[in-house]
Amino acid sequence: MKKNYLLFALMALMIASCGTPKKSATVKKEKVIQPEGIQFTTIKNFKSFASINYPYSGSGFTKNQDVDIVSNRNDADEFVPGIYFKREHLSIWSKIKDTNGDLDVQFAAVKKKRLYPYIKENSVVDFEKKNIGGKDVALIRIVTPSKRGGFKYSFGYLVAHNDDTASLFLLYDIYEDNEADMKADEAILDKAFVYMIKTVEFR
Repeated sequence: MKKNYLLFALMALMIASCGTPKKSATVKKEKVIQPEGIQFTTIKNFKSFASINYPYSGSGFTKNQDVDIVSNRNDADEFVPGIYFKREHLSIWSKIKDTNGDLDVQFAAVKKKRLYPYIKENSVVDFEKKNIGGKDVALIRIVTPSKRGGFKYSFGYLVAHNDDTASLFLLYDIYEDNEADMKADEAILDKAFVYMIKTVEFR
């Protein structure tokens, strides 16, 4: 009788454990922290972007009101100012045509379409593939010694999306007197670009 009772109790415990639903593991989305000292404005439904954060103030960033008022409008017909960094225009190309392929193919196309004026015989061109916020990107850095003794540099990111399209965030052909100032600029730009890449949503 005692054995039967123990057997019954064991079976009841097994049935109860089988009937208890397991909690599904939740995947925590990475919390994206806005870089200190830079203020961003979220732009919705603009060109190929469903949402993108523009650095409009702080750390050398300001609005550029001198961009084309016809083409720089979102779906709500609102004007979207461009971006200045230290009064130099920061270019955001939302979709570059004929860039079907992987990052290497896209970079070759972008060099031909956008970067060729800034690459000289003595330029150092860096192309470093990364994954930022789940997006396949490539850091682009072009440094050319200037005859004045300083440097001209271009710095930004190529962002692959929708399998066959490239976007380009780039500050290009900027002069700095020395390498330390250039590196300081790049550190600020990199923080802004990384935040933009992590938070951007494409259509």
